[in-house]
Amino acid sequence: MNSIINFTKTVTKAHKKRSNISATIRKTADLAMMFA
Repeated sequence: MNSIINFTKTVTKAHKKRSNISATIRKTADLAMMFA
């Protein structure tokens, strides 16, 4: 049971990190469009 909770926490953390990265990429792309 405990390992399932830990697994869920890890997946959630990884997912948050991934969405942060894609959000950063999107922001950078928007800035690049403005300066292009």
